[in-house]
Amino acid sequence: MSKRLMIVLALAFVVGIACSAYAEVQNVKVGGDITTLAFDRYRFNLSNIDVKDQVQGLAAIANVKVNADLTDAVAVSIVLRNEKVWGKTSSSSTTYTDDGGDDVVVTTTGQNADLNEYLAAAYVTMKEFAGQPLTLKIGQMGVKLGNGMIVGDPNTNQSSAGPFNYELADYCPRVAFTGGVAIWDMKPLVLTLGALKVTETNLHTNRDDVNTYMANAAFDIAEMTGLNKAIVEVYDVLEDNYDDDVADQGDVNNIGVRADLTPMENVGVGGEFAYQTQQNDSDRDDNKSMSDRALMLNVNVGFPDVAMAPVIGADFAHFSSNWDPMYESLTPADIANVLFPNQNVQLIGLSAGLKPMDDVGLKLRYANLRLAKAFTEGDTVPTNWNSNDWTMTSKKDLGNELDAYMTYDYTSDVQFGLKLGYFKPGKAFHEDNRKTAHQVIGSMKVTF
Repeated sequence: MSKRLMIVLALAFVVGIACSAYAEVQNVKVGGDITTLAFDRYRFNLSNIDVKDQVQGLAAIANVKVNADLTDAVAVSIVLRNEKVWGKTSSSSTTYTDDGGDDVVVTTTGQNADLNEYLAAAYVTMKEFAGQPLTLKIGQMGVKLGNGMIVGDPNTNQSSAGPFNYELADYCPRVAFTGGVAIWDMKPLVLTLGALKVTETNLHTNRDDVNTYMANAAFDIAEMTGLNKAIVEVYDVLEDNYDDDVADQGDVNNIGVRADLTPMENVGVGGEFAYQTQQNDSDRDDNKSMSDRALMLNVNVGFPDVAMAPVIGADFAHFSSNWDPMYESLTPADIANVLFPNQNVQLIGLSAGLKPMDDVGLKLRYANLRLAKAFTEGDTVPTNWNSNDWTMTSKKDLGNELDAYMTYDYTSDVQFGLKLGYFKPGKAFHEDNRKTAHQVIGSMKVTF
């Protein structure tokens, strides 16, 4: 079946749902957004060798969203998505033997081969379930706990499925999980429980999948503390990753606490600490496991009554050497976010933002990165960028990054963006791979 026919059938499917739903449900909303990207990323392999390492081009993401309220308490949400890198081609090769007995290889190349239309989300929301202040969400949907330190993106930001893999992995919109989430609102306590199916290896095989279970209890203590805002959360996130056929693969459990406070107007303070244990299959018999820790702190101060409404902030993050990033969706620094996982790193960040006009925003961010635990001189570290390995030293200085952002709200529905990034590797890298990386990314987003 041709891709054009598939597109037509998908659109007809959406129209059919909308038309039939109009007669049977209370309310149907159809909307979406289109994001266009122009990108230029240079020397992300950090190599000093005079070899051109540059990716540049255009990409687009289009979402069509359908939300239908079946009753006051039941709603259905569907998102259809198309993502592509403009002009990207793919090729396939076929080998056959000709009449003379020689092998002949035929390569077929297709323009715009990665159209990638797919169902990005499909879930049901049920409110006031069983007459209780309980909301259930079941299906394929985005799930994010807190700021996304542990649960936010099933692919993280270093790799992804589809045409955005590697070169634009941090822009990949495929962040949906499949499973169920229950939210029980018992003010001032909100309890969130979730069960997510991360991978299904074989329906006929037991104990070969990856499942994640989470429990989060949020307490609103603003009234008892007298603060403008004060939410404290405790959580437990377990990744059940037990596979009898895969060595060094086992459970990962995260127990943590998170706080989001506004001690005074226009001042925000936040913090999160998590203790993580990892148990490999080979360790199960004698109950051995590895443990690691992660800590994040931040403070932001705004001055809305000052000219251009400046906002300044500072943050600190520490992820120990064997920390498993799980399904994180953090962006501590744009280029570093593509090159390294949030693991074995300590970061200090400073940011400042301005609003020179009502429809224009400016922001500058600096980040200093250091290793939590230094490598041994000559160790190599794999990277997904162009399949190169970096050679490391025994130093901890990982590098410094400076990012600049500008946004322009052309209308309430159209926004233009410009992002500049500069990453200078530190002495933790061997001099053969210590070249500066930089990027320029322009964007336009239209919401309808």
